[in-house]
Amino acid sequence: TKNDPASARFDENVYKYLFRCITSSWHSAWALEKALLLKKEKDVISIQNRVSFYFLGEIIFLGTILGLFGLNGLLFFIGHTFIAILLLEVVEYIQHYGLERKHISNNSFEPYNECHAWNCRAAATNWSTFNLGLHCAHHKQPRKQFFLLSNKKQLMEMPAGYPIMIMLALVPPIWFRVMNPKLTARNLD
Repeated sequence: TKNDPASARFDENVYKYLFRCITSSWHSAWALEKALLLKKEKDVISIQNRVSFYFLGEIIFLGTILGLFGLNGLLFFIGHTFIAILLLEVVEYIQHYGLERKHISNNSFEPYNECHAWNCRAAATNWSTFNLGLHCAHHKQPRKQFFLLSNKKQLMEMPAGYPIMIMLALVPPIWFRVMNPKLTARNLD
């Protein structure tokens, strides 16, 4: 949906998506937690605020890394974490680029289904990522174990495996040239 910070919008390049997703996700998490605490009549600034609690946990963990491995260890860990987050979000981008659930009523959207994710049946992708490429099957049956996910052809198919799709996403003009016609064709159906 347009309200979901992790939804890659049509014609949104990966760099704009990364900035919007990472910054908006923090804001969204805080707003959701604040609303939950206010509904329960709890203080927003408290140990019961999970966002604050997890952030404090991260600070303690980083301090532990610094204490055990020094500044070089801390910098290595932060660099590794930064790359891992970017890779995770780029994969999220290619899995959902341009796909949106239809708005039904005020706060209601159509249920998740296999049309809300790009499927990747490339063997190397699925062998190396525990069937992560079978994302359509995951949307259709989210509780199904990864090794039981269906590898059937889906409506929304990526033209290549994850490594190639990630490289394409990093060059927006090429990404748009490959993916936008697929979305246009889908929307005409």
